[in-house]
Amino acid sequence: VRRIFIDQQAALLVIEDEAGGSNDLPATTGEINACPLIIHGSIDATSDQDWYLIVPPESGLFQAELIARRDGSQLIGRLEWFSSDGSILLGSSESTPPFFFDPFLLGIETDPAGTVLLKVSTSGPSASPDHRYRLLLRQAAP
Repeated sequence: VRRIFIDQQAALLVIEDEAGGSNDLPATTGEINACPLIIHGSIDATSDQDWYLIVPPESGLFQAELIARRDGSQLIGRLEWFSSDGSILLGSSESTPPFFFDPFLLGIETDPAGTVLLKVSTSGPSASPDHRYRLLLRQAAP
């Protein structure tokens, strides 16, 4: 377990390949029990999708942020929030030309089971192992 500090809080640091299970489908992704949370990953192909099932220690409102362009990555990212089974899209944000701001979602809530399901993918025409990202999840400011 790695912990780093973000906004004066300790956050769990997870590397995509160490997240437990395959994270290419919502049904096979492992649970991550933490908030705040930072996940390091990459989108290796245009068909690559990284799913994360997060179980925050308490319910409430959360915000998610996909950081790629600000870190020098060429990823044109898409961040989506789904129901826990992956069947209903609840929110979406993506980088769009000409400025390619990194996507973020505000007002994310846990479902009745206490989970948050997020998907990271690309909205661009290409992908490679160099298309790295950081996914941040933290409790929303009051």
